[in-house]
Amino acid sequence: MIAASERPHENLDQWGSAAPPTGFDEDQWLESREAWWGRHFALSGAEGALLPNLAVARSHDSLVCEWSPTRFPLPGAPRWLREGGVRVVPWSAAEEAIAGFVAFVAEWLRGEGLAEAYGWAPRADPLREIKADRELTLELFTCHTVAELSGLFGGRVGTSLRQSLGLGESDQDPSASPVTQALRDLPPSLPPGVADPLGWLRDHTSAAADGRLWALRATAAEAGREAGSPVDAGYASANVVRRHLGLNGEPLLDVERVCHGLGIRCEQFDGAAEAGHMVAGAREGFGAAAVILKSERMDADWARRFEWARALGHILLDSFRGGAVGAASSPYCLGDRRRRSGAFAAELLLPHNAIARVTGGVLDAGARPDLFAVIMHRFGTGARTTANHLFNHRFLSSSAVRDDLIDRFAAHWG
Repeated sequence: MIAASERPHENLDQWGSAAPPTGFDEDQWLESREAWWGRHFALSGAEGALLPNLAVARSHDSLVCEWSPTRFPLPGAPRWLREGGVRVVPWSAAEEAIAGFVAFVAEWLRGEGLAEAYGWAPRADPLREIKADRELTLELFTCHTVAELSGLFGGRVGTSLRQSLGLGESDQDPSASPVTQALRDLPPSLPPGVADPLGWLRDHTSAAADGRLWALRATAAEAGREAGSPVDAGYASANVVRRHLGLNGEPLLDVERVCHGLGIRCEQFDGAAEAGHMVAGAREGFGAAAVILKSERMDADWARRFEWARALGHILLDSFRGGAVGAASSPYCLGDRRRRSGAFAAELLLPHNAIARVTGGVLDAGARPDLFAVIMHRFGTGARTTANHLFNHRFLSSSAVRDDLIDRFAAHWG
């Protein structure tokens, strides 16, 4: 199958979710789901086909490819070196390949006298020649309707709305603003108060750049490039940043000050807690900014410290798209980026070598309540962050030990 949606799991129509909503007819739900898949996928591995089933979907700056063999291949069909698997490739390379493939198919259709079969077939380079509707692409990218976005920014429409979102009149890519990228990570229902921090983010990522930040960004990104997973990339990059800051395993208790020192503008806003915990972003060649969305949870020092660190992780490690980086801390944040920024924040605050020193490298030593409390107090991390980080670095013997620590301490230490 070949997918046409960037985020198929989140752009589903009325009943495109994984399970039918309560109170709806199951047959109607199945038909609606099948119709959605029919609009977004083309079946290549049908009975008797020579090609495998292939699904491709864009995830920010990457293309995720997954394939599996046909169920009923013809006799003599070619055998593949890998019958099934998953690969992630950079979007910059994938876009060129996809555009070339579509142009090849269009040329073949024209040669067969089938140019009228599809609206794009008469074009020599369909993907590059066809300009998508700007309002539609904005809605699909942000997962918010133009009407919702207009209401959020005081009823602004057209060019005025695009300016409120930080998009220029010539920007064809809806991702070309930290605000639109952050909106993609925020909940479907947004409180009116989120417009103020988003507007502040827009304005403060358009200011002058700071060379110290971009030099560190290049170094941190390079450190995580060869990592085997987003979590490992976050760990590797955090250790580079710690060395840059000269911490040598010591606690980092004022992350906001570090952000200021790198030229990242920082602010806190009331009235948008329902949207999440933080928004952050940067513009290539310009400035970077991070905002804490104040709430009862964000009153805790450890919570703010972690979110400032997560914001720094996004600014340093997320790839520029349309000349911009933008992210928010909420359950709706894109998975790989959220895992990477979370791992970066945990390792920046509580590095592996510090855990080894405090615990003596002894398995489950950190599970002793007194020592676990010492680690949290000294490094300023919450119970969930501390327990998960100890477990991920194999200082705890099982998830049951980790969960017991969270149950004991989370009520008072997050």
